[in-house]
Amino acid sequence: MKTLAIFFLMQSAAIAEAPPESQNEVEEQIVVIGERMHDWKGGLAKIEGELTCRTKTSSGDKMVDAIRCGSMLTCMGPLAPQIDEIMGSDIARKEKQAQVVALSETAIPCMDAYHKTAILRLAQSRASEL
Repeated sequence: MKTLAIFFLMQSAAIAEAPPESQNEVEEQIVVIGERMHDWKGGLAKIEGELTCRTKTSSGDKMVDAIRCGSMLTCMGPLAPQIDEIMGSDIARKEKQAQVVALSETAIPCMDAYHKTAILRLAQSRASEL
């Protein structure tokens, strides 16, 4: 986790050191990418025993869709065995759902960090193409 914090500080410094025009372009791209991320809808599913991401509603931007799926696979993937155990248990369906939701919420910090890093990289890439 410390490595991610250091990386974010380095990325913030890279934006701050960029020429004002470039910095503004990166910031504008971050806003655009963030708005597109809100349009994406999807989730994880197991297909033939393998965890996969399914996009139900695309953001209209393949790279944004990839960020959303990448974050879910990276951060929820390690929780899959625990989710499988919960889903295979004999407890009531509502309790299973509650336990899976609670477990899934533990992945939110990871997904947030993944999003921030991936959005920044994509924004910098796109700003440099302008």
